[in-house]
Amino acid sequence: MTEAHKRLVKSDRPKRFIVLSFDDGYRDNYDNAFRICQKHRVPMVINVTTGFVDGTSFPWWDAIEEFVRQRERIIIPTKAGNRELDLSTLSAKTAAYGQLYKSLRAANRGIAADFLRKLERLNNTDFQEICQRLIVAWDMVYKMRDSGLVEFGAHTLTHPVLRTLSEADAEHEMAASRAVLAKRLGLPIVHFAYPFGSSADAGAREFALAKRVGFSTAVTTCHGTLQPEHKAQLHALPRLSINGFHQNLQTIEVFLSGATTALAHGLRRVAM
Repeated sequence: MTEAHKRLVKSDRPKRFIVLSFDDGYRDNYDNAFRICQKHRVPMVINVTTGFVDGTSFPWWDAIEEFVRQRERIIIPTKAGNRELDLSTLSAKTAAYGQLYKSLRAANRGIAADFLRKLERLNNTDFQEICQRLIVAWDMVYKMRDSGLVEFGAHTLTHPVLRTLSEADAEHEMAASRAVLAKRLGLPIVHFAYPFGSSADAGAREFALAKRVGFSTAVTTCHGTLQPEHKAQLHALPRLSINGFHQNLQTIEVFLSGATTALAHGLRRVAM
């Protein structure tokens, strides 16, 4: 991202380039992506949610997915009392996960945390333990840093929807995660990725906060390719998400062509 920032700022028409970035700090970033990039000497960026690596927080969406996958029946707390769900079929598991994800994604942070604690207690499970094997360890982070191929960006302490937080809390999530990473790695941390990252999750307030905290760039998950015009919005940069829906080379080639960006933004190269 440091090189991308330099190219955007220094040139009106930079040569074509690609930045590979990975969010959250999953262990497969080290086991898979880093091994491949190391073999081919390709640089990469990992945006780390520091609470995940410290074990003070966890990716609740993964915990819920694994929890639902493992169980035939679960008990969920509701306003009307505890409710038992039959998860003996794939369709039932899919529906249950979808409802839990939607509810937790939209909930206030305190309410979501309380619900998860109740869910753990009612079902005798430990979400932190479920997620532990999924997250990279600090010694792996240090090995990637020492390779010279990996640049690290901040991605908050706990991966909240920043737009739902107070301004002070949102700024703390940004600044504190940056401070933790800088202390751990002994390096300046100058880039940021918004958790979830859609236009519903981060907007003008969050873009201004990222700049105020001192980040040189900040990336969203809004669909788009980098253009010279983005030098004017360095804290709201788009990305092309290669997720579970788009894991084939044909789709990636179409993404890289810019065609999907133009369609998404009414034939404009940049959505301002």
